[in-house]
Amino acid sequence: MKSPEPHAAALSGGIPVRLLSGTGEFEKTHLASSWAEAFMDSPTEAARMHRTIVPPHQIQVRFSHKPKNSRAMLRGLSGYHVDAEQVWVVERITMTQAEYRIFERDFFQPQIWIVPLNSRPAHCIVVEAPRMLTLYVRAEGHNYAHYVGLPAEET
Repeated sequence: MKSPEPHAAALSGGIPVRLLSGTGEFEKTHLASSWAEAFMDSPTEAARMHRTIVPPHQIQVRFSHKPKNSRAMLRGLSGYHVDAEQVWVVERITMTQAEYRIFERDFFQPQIWIVPLNSRPAHCIVVEAPRMLTLYVRAEGHNYAHYVGLPAEET
């Protein structure tokens, strides 16, 4: 495997990454490693979820604090006035619909992909799946989705 660019390794916290051609994004290459497999049910499950480092950009997001699941998050965002916060999106997780449904049913489940960014309060991870809501996640020192939100213009 070709060695990643030095700035890519710095962005990823020392985890091997590769530059995606023409996109300006970096993809972490450790997803099928034994480290990830230890937290997944099978090695093939680890290969379905994709983690991509994106060029940092700011977005306004309305977050729900410690929601149990996506229904609780939507109820909290629609029932109360929640101010939008300016956050830095630094990573994107692309899941299958099945993985997304498992994640959205219980935000308190520990997630291996949250661990690298769990202590950076202004950084946010985007969680996407085909035909599903795009969620924004902040862990703030935890290994689960402590804050989950939607873009301010969608809520």
